[in-house]
Amino acid sequence: MFVQDADLTAPLGICVVPPRVYVSCSPNIFVYTDDDGDDVPDRRETFLTGFGGFDHDHGVHSVVSGDDGWLYIAAGNAGPHIVTGSDGTTVRSGSIYTGGSPYNGKNSPGLVSDDGMAWTGGIMLRVRPDGTGLQVIADNFRNQYEIARDSYGNLFTEDNDDDGNRGCRTVWVAEGARYGYFSADGSRTWRADMRPGQEVQAAHWHADDPGVMPTWEVNGAGGPTGVCVYEGDALPGLMGAVLNCDAGVGVVYAHQPVVEGSGYRLDPSVFLGRSAQSGREAGDGKGQWFRPSDAAVAPDGSVLVADWYDPGVGGHGAGDRESYGRILRVSPARGVGVVQEGLRSPCLSVRAVERARLLALGEDAAPIVQKLWQDDDPRVVARAVQMAIQHPEVRQMAMTTGEIEYTQEQMCAAVRAIWLYMPTIRGPVAAMYAVYPSDLVRACISRLLGELDWEDRMDGLLLAACNHRAGDRAALESIGIGARGYEFEFLDLMVEAVDLGEINEAAYRDLLWRLHPVEAVEPMLARAMDESLDREARKLMVDGIAFCEARAAADAMFVLWHTGPADTREEARWWFQNRSENLWRAFTPEVDGGDFGAATRRWSSGVMGQGLRDVDVDVSTGQRLWLVVTDGGDGHSCDWADWLDPTFLMEDGSPLPVRGWDSAEQGWGMTRLDKNAGGGLLQVEDMVFQKGFGTHANARILVVVPPGAQRFQARVGPDHGGTSQGCGGTVEFQVWVEDTDAEVTVDPRRLTLTDASAAWEEREQAARGLAADPEGGLYLLTKAEQGELPERLIVAATEAIYTNTDLGVRALATAHFPRPGMETLPTVAEILALDASAERGREVFRSEVARCSSCHAHTGLGLDIGPDLTAIRSKYGPAEILDAILNPSAAIAFGYDTYLVQTTDEEYLSGFLLAEGEDVILKDTLGDRYVIPAGDIAHKKKQELSVMPEGLAMGMGAQDLADLVAFLARDPQREPQFGEPVQLFNGVDFEGWTHHLGGRAGRDDVWSISDGVLGCKGRPAGYLRTEDDHLNYELTLEWRFDPEKGAGNSGVLCRMTGRDKVWPRSMEAQLQSGSAGDIWNIDAYPMLTAPDRTNGRHTRGMLGSSEKPLGEWNRYRLRVDRGYLGLEVNGVLQNEAFWCEELPGKICLQSEGAYIEFRNVVLRPIIN
Repeated sequence: MFVQDADLTAPLGICVVPPRVYVSCSPNIFVYTDDDGDDVPDRRETFLTGFGGFDHDHGVHSVVSGDDGWLYIAAGNAGPHIVTGSDGTTVRSGSIYTGGSPYNGKNSPGLVSDDGMAWTGGIMLRVRPDGTGLQVIADNFRNQYEIARDSYGNLFTEDNDDDGNRGCRTVWVAEGARYGYFSADGSRTWRADMRPGQEVQAAHWHADDPGVMPTWEVNGAGGPTGVCVYEGDALPGLMGAVLNCDAGVGVVYAHQPVVEGSGYRLDPSVFLGRSAQSGREAGDGKGQWFRPSDAAVAPDGSVLVADWYDPGVGGHGAGDRESYGRILRVSPARGVGVVQEGLRSPCLSVRAVERARLLALGEDAAPIVQKLWQDDDPRVVARAVQMAIQHPEVRQMAMTTGEIEYTQEQMCAAVRAIWLYMPTIRGPVAAMYAVYPSDLVRACISRLLGELDWEDRMDGLLLAACNHRAGDRAALESIGIGARGYEFEFLDLMVEAVDLGEINEAAYRDLLWRLHPVEAVEPMLARAMDESLDREARKLMVDGIAFCEARAAADAMFVLWHTGPADTREEARWWFQNRSENLWRAFTPEVDGGDFGAATRRWSSGVMGQGLRDVDVDVSTGQRLWLVVTDGGDGHSCDWADWLDPTFLMEDGSPLPVRGWDSAEQGWGMTRLDKNAGGGLLQVEDMVFQKGFGTHANARILVVVPPGAQRFQARVGPDHGGTSQGCGGTVEFQVWVEDTDAEVTVDPRRLTLTDASAAWEEREQAARGLAADPEGGLYLLTKAEQGELPERLIVAATEAIYTNTDLGVRALATAHFPRPGMETLPTVAEILALDASAERGREVFRSEVARCSSCHAHTGLGLDIGPDLTAIRSKYGPAEILDAILNPSAAIAFGYDTYLVQTTDEEYLSGFLLAEGEDVILKDTLGDRYVIPAGDIAHKKKQELSVMPEGLAMGMGAQDLADLVAFLARDPQREPQFGEPVQLFNGVDFEGWTHHLGGRAGRDDVWSISDGVLGCKGRPAGYLRTEDDHLNYELTLEWRFDPEKGAGNSGVLCRMTGRDKVWPRSMEAQLQSGSAGDIWNIDAYPMLTAPDRTNGRHTRGMLGSSEKPLGEWNRYRLRVDRGYLGLEVNGVLQNEAFWCEELPGKICLQSEGAYIEFRNVVLRPIIN
């Protein structure tokens, strides 16, 4: 044992630089020194202290030694980190992140370091071995476990996502760059800033924001940990690869950095993975217990991988009760060859010892370094360059070796070392290399220029701007880093170059977007309004304005919203409303939740079950209006409702379409823009509408009335998604308006509840009424938590509060209200031993009982309020998934802690914390966001319970739970295994097939066989179908139309069920000429298709036609697998559908009006 120390509560990293061993354990980094070489430390010192994250895995991680002689440190986002070096320099980093540990209760965004920067979230640090020179290299990570530095000075790391977002990343880290987990100031989560239509992975890391360096490769779901760069030759093909461990998915990735423009791309591959024989398929249930936590390169070039034995990763939960771990060694089968020594070694610790030896040799080190300078290995040369520059007696040699021709990566290594060790010549070096014909070198210089005085930066940055090519994001961000703090001065400097054409227009738009000082608003607005530019160019300018914290920017966005080009008004509206919650809060009218109790009803449709009604309401005195849908008095089953083409008429008579709302609540599904409550088309009877809101009774949508609005107009009607279900339901549409001077009123039930002089029966009735209402339920929870709710009223409210429509209220109620009807479930082992069905589990997932899909998404279905569960099986086994369902509060993922808030106006809210600063932003379990000025909060407390109700509270029995776990544990992206191919059509006769045709026609009147080809005349309509049912399979067939008879129509029907009819219930793979690969949903077959390509029952293909010329044979490949349908035409994937109903059915070949031929109809059953 090297050391046992009571202060090592939860150490996260170790670095050996003999005779020192650095151990990271928040809040400290300890250094143990072994003076006499007996592998027992002789003393312990605190190297650095002040890191957040005590007993937390988001604290300070490993120290890493660099070839430049400095130490590199990673610290996750469990701040605040307030760390002071031995020379008194202090760095600070904070954010709104708390949780994950009982000790991580305080953190703050906006902490300013001694360098003037407000660093955010997880940070990377550099420091000399004596503790001086402490500085932040990069920031705004979530929880990057370690830094890997290659011989050229490139830095790499990995970073974990919020669970469920499939956004874990491996990152090339540029000096001074920011990596986008929080907003730039650390006050908002990515969910608060997610733009409409933005991909989750892009939103998660703010990849589309100026000031974020998006140089990463997204690996998907997982739990990334340690990382290193392999620079040995013992393992062929691995030179330069970034090895990063992912304990979540049980993989060691190998990402190969490749120079691309001004940065690097990372080409992914897998170095080490789980053994297929040790997985759940083998029956031991422990396949995912391979949890690689770190990798390192040994002196002999082999790779060492640390592993531990744990059923799950993430959520700050641990199940490693056996405390079992191991270190794996990966070496070539032939054995290791020559062990490289000194600076040639692939091992960081060996090279660190050699650097110390060379420094101690003084000028005698020169010939050794000079020999290395001429080595055939370019990485050894780069190490020698850095050694020479950091060595006072050898440094001059580095300045007199101009005959050597360096690679661009070696030049970057030299420049970085000069910056650290020879500050007096930074300016001349920058001027020399700024004109070098390498994007990579120029970008490196641009970033380093940010450390100089403005006068010494100007020329280099201007040269970089003149050389910038639009679209090179790494170059653009590097220029922005170099200009940091002098954005206006740099913009002013560029004006002449733009006028002279030295900076082209596209590059200038890039630079305006990236720099965005207030002085850039006017030129960005002009370009955003210029309809001669394409939409993407104008949208870039709209986005750039959104990142300028100034009144001029808010005013410009308002102009773009109301009078800008029609195709960017929606973006402008969203930005204006979003920024009113944060950057522009001081410049825009306050947007709050209003008070429905102060509103009056101005219009009603009356009870209606079909058709359309017109709305026209005077809103000239209103400040807010509520669009209300009631159930019409007959219950709210199937009450889908649409507000169509909602529009304000302004004072000048111009229409202003309503393209969003301030808050919304509904009885089922989700209130959606331009879609119905279930995510489909807005359709009333047979009419389809492009614009509007889809919701479900009982619903209430709050819309802020814009200044100058006179009337509100719309059309309303019950949506086809509800009326087609035959429920016979009715709805009533209402418009309520709150006038400008309306007084806030208090719910009289609250007054009765708290009136000690009122009769108990009246108070109990008030408690029951409040308990059934979402806001009333929150009011009761707050009173109960504060000890102000008598036991008798708790008992009275209990039954109603567990039927509250807000799942969050029901979940939080378990802390104060005894759950009625408690049922005893079998043990976890007994539940998992039941005969479970993933197909039944899929139905449980979206059922009204479990309501999983009301918060969680899985393969595209459901809402994004809670974590996405598509890839949960990659991190948890069945037992852990079941435990998370039954005990959701045991390990709450970051971002999903619930806060209960009471305002000074007696409003009660609960939800996830999206931002905290001058405003607090909450997102509730319905997906609605609430912006509350911090000064208006009377009480705010984080709850210990998850808003996910426990399994019993959701009313599920043991079989439901077993089925649900089977569904979640099933791999939706697994590679299918195929059985023996089946020739469905034998080329000779109709064996295995039957037919259905309209009219009196027989099979032989339409279908014929000749020379192995099946011919169809096309009339009358109908199909040839298999006699057998098929569920999961891959079907291939060839078809062609006769050029003499002309192009035509047909289709392949999959999973056809029910009675035979011309258009049977099925999924049609279209064969119409020019449209092969389209999907037609026949007879309301349940499936989920891309909404942007779907119109009614028809989903067009992703790409243009991939069919061959008329008369040539085409090849269809259809994959029907569980809930998935994929259509491939001549090798091109044209369409996909998800959540398809999993029922075995027939396969049909259509007769649909044109002569068509088929051959080679082959089915491969999927057997896993």
